[in-house]
Amino acid sequence: MLQTIEATIDDIETFCQEKGIAGWYSKIPGLLEGHFPNLQSREFSLQEDDESEDVFVEILFSVAGDPEEINDYYDMFLDTWVEEVPVEVRAYFQILLDIVE
Repeated sequence: MLQTIEATIDDIETFCQEKGIAGWYSKIPGLLEGHFPNLQSREFSLQEDDESEDVFVEILFSVAGDPEEINDYYDMFLDTWVEEVPVEVRAYFQILLDIVE
């Protein structure tokens, strides 16, 4: 089960610096904006897995529009994410998409 860790943006940035992923963390807003023209919002939080005690950055972003079109954008985003971001870095991020009307 996941548990949200009370954290400010500064706390999240510090976590990313300590893990050596700050450069990737700072690129995520641009990646989202570049792939989702109808991006409504994005939220970052720290989450901890109760079982493994792993801590990671959760990115919840909301997009408006046609679900099929959003799915196409998401596929392109994931292709870029997997191609550009090393697997050991991706392990520190969980990306959640919320489709809004």
